[in-house]
Amino acid sequence: MVKSDSLMEMDFATWEGRKCSEIQDLFPEELLLMNEHPENFEAKETKGETFHDMQGRLASFINKVLKQHAGQNILLVSHSITIKVLINYLRGGDLKYLWDGPDIHWASLHQVCFEEDKTKIFFEGEEISPL
Repeated sequence: MVKSDSLMEMDFATWEGRKCSEIQDLFPEELLLMNEHPENFEAKETKGETFHDMQGRLASFINKVLKQHAGQNILLVSHSITIKVLINYLRGGDLKYLWDGPDIHWASLHQVCFEEDKTKIFFEGEEISPL
């Protein structure tokens, strides 16, 4: 087993430990961008991580892991938004589609099969298409 900070959940900075209602009251514009236009979420007020930041660290991580373990089975365990950003990246990477389905549950399973000419992604047994 190898632990990596690359798989950590998104850094929400000043949002950490706050209730959703408090975040809505204090940061309504950023919350709106995060939920409706994730590609434009800049975390200016929260001083946290953006989806672009996450996608960069996850892309670097997954490419490194795939090179080191080519042809092997790999199990990654992480948090919901991290998984959502990683799967979005593997499906094409355009962050405006980040919240498009499927919805990730508290305990869910994705299977990703890397082939020479394409990547197949399965969510709980059903293949999901590229973006």
